[in-house]
Amino acid sequence: MNPLNVIDQKQIIDTTFVTKPTSIEENLKFSYDFKFKDFELITNLIGNEKLDIAGSGKGIVENKNPNFNISTELDIEYMVLMNKGKMTYLSNFDVDFNFSRDNNSTSFDNIFGSLSLTGKRFYFGSNVKSIHADLVFNQSKLFINAGLNFDDLFTLEGDGKILMTPIEQQFIFDDLTFSYDGIDWTNNQPIVANFNPNYFKIENCELFNDTTFIFATGIIQNNGEQDLTITAKSITGKILEKYLFGIKNSSLVANGTAQAKIFGKFENPLMNISFEANDLKIENNYLGNIKGYLIYTNKNLSTNFSFLDKNKNLNKPLFVFNGNFPIDLSFSSVEERFLNNEQLSIELVSDNFNLQQLGNVIPFISNQSGNLKANIKVNGTFDNPEFEGFAHLTNGFFKTTSTNLDYKLGAKLKFEKKGILVDSLSLANAGGTNFPGEIKGLGSIVFDGFRMKDVNLRFF
Repeated sequence: MNPLNVIDQKQIIDTTFVTKPTSIEENLKFSYDFKFKDFELITNLIGNEKLDIAGSGKGIVENKNPNFNISTELDIEYMVLMNKGKMTYLSNFDVDFNFSRDNNSTSFDNIFGSLSLTGKRFYFGSNVKSIHADLVFNQSKLFINAGLNFDDLFTLEGDGKILMTPIEQQFIFDDLTFSYDGIDWTNNQPIVANFNPNYFKIENCELFNDTTFIFATGIIQNNGEQDLTITAKSITGKILEKYLFGIKNSSLVANGTAQAKIFGKFENPLMNISFEANDLKIENNYLGNIKGYLIYTNKNLSTNFSFLDKNKNLNKPLFVFNGNFPIDLSFSSVEERFLNNEQLSIELVSDNFNLQQLGNVIPFISNQSGNLKANIKVNGTFDNPEFEGFAHLTNGFFKTTSTNLDYKLGAKLKFEKKGILVDSLSLANAGGTNFPGEIKGLGSIVFDGFRMKDVNLRFF
């Protein structure tokens, strides 16, 4: 059986007769070397704004019947390509290429080759800080060992193979490690995808970290249309605290699920994401449950998240966050992700939320309690937001972990246009000391965008 027929089990017999040129029987051998210089003519021919390459190369071409061989070494110091205002840049790339074939064969069966590539930087709208790849082509199989560092955001390392047929190629990655924000994801079964001129289809993709699993399936058409589903199950507290809150080692316990549906084109995707985290705990302190969704369409991200009690009562949430954010989440290269001059809206509502629900998540204090009633709205733009609403904390109480002293706390805040009016603020000892006291305060806080600009508080 022809090994080309790995994917399509039907045997394909090529009856086409190809006349072999007499030149393949002639022995030939020569070496060559070159340096990259002026690419102005090529730039004009292909219609690019700029193409500049610095580097050199050398190699050998040999035909010794019945085999034909090519070997090439490239040392690319840098390359700059400008096209329609977008830049592609790479530097310090070393490439070794070797290719051989049997001149008597017209199939993939007798083609062999290898490619080794290393580079320090590759920029194409995003920055790849390092990249390496070793490829070996053996008959109808391409074996791959590759890895990259994407702008220190994530790293990727993998080993696998590509099965070649005249119809399509099948990607099989036996070992894949994906590291994002300090958390490693790996596979426990081969990741399989099919590729042909019409589409790229993910047949099986499963990654895990500890007890958390991520599954991906779907298809990307050659016209940019996509239909992808990504599901996460048994999301642990470690994953939530790192990816959502940017913290670690807070002993958060959780059992979360999420599902993302991604449709539309690369440059204008549609996303529908649902999320749920149940039985949140920190050091045996029960926090509650979180349920919400994100919907992205036409450069706008809509969010709704509710913090629920132990009974998951959606009709009476403890805390609600709603928002509409002008963000460009296109999978293609964009100049600005955050659309600073487009309208946004944020609403945060709390109806007597007891701070005791937070457990010991707040640094330097413990045993906190108190009723938070709030209704805060933000409108305007990222560059020029306007605030309105209020936040009242009554019956506040906490213990400092450094002195083990108890305190009472109360506050009334009013949000107006560009800042916050502190109508009242009180902090007093709640026993445990021979020198009790109380501090009261009032004043204002002015924002420049979402950053504090001026703080004017008076205590007495």
